[in-house]
Amino acid sequence: MRKLILTILGMMLLAPAAGAAAYVCTGNAVSQHGAKGKAIAGFRFSASAINGRIVISRLTGTVRTVDPAVGGDLNNLNDVYIGYFKIRTLVNNPDFNPRKYTGYVQFKNVDAVRTAGLESGMWGTLVLDLRSGRQPFSGAYIFQAGDHMGGTIHLRCAQ
Repeated sequence: MRKLILTILGMMLLAPAAGAAAYVCTGNAVSQHGAKGKAIAGFRFSASAINGRIVISRLTGTVRTVDPAVGGDLNNLNDVYIGYFKIRTLVNNPDFNPRKYTGYVQFKNVDAVRTAGLESGMWGTLVLDLRSGRQPFSGAYIFQAGDHMGGTIHLRCAQ
């Protein structure tokens, strides 16, 4: 965890005087049990290190995706799952012990404030490779939409 905090602090040296670095994450693909599908996703947020934790603030974004097993048109409300996000603050999960996303930082409760399309509700977890110190870095939004559609939106993030 100490390396993570030092990496974030190092990345913030070029950040605005307020101490938080601004990031944008985008993605255009979703996967679900090996099947791949189309998506358009984007998140904007600020990140800072506070009291030994990574804090994301002012997260906004949109996820638009189809079910990879079915396919469909991202512009057709009968085919698409859409989530709109506006979250004031998220703090990393210090107990995150991943099998797949090793070295990543996890933020729980990344839940849409409004949804459209096939299902109501979209909720999930955001994982970010903030520890590597690389720019751009990888991320993923692992989500569930409604009562049966879930998947992973693969993200590319940069300051």
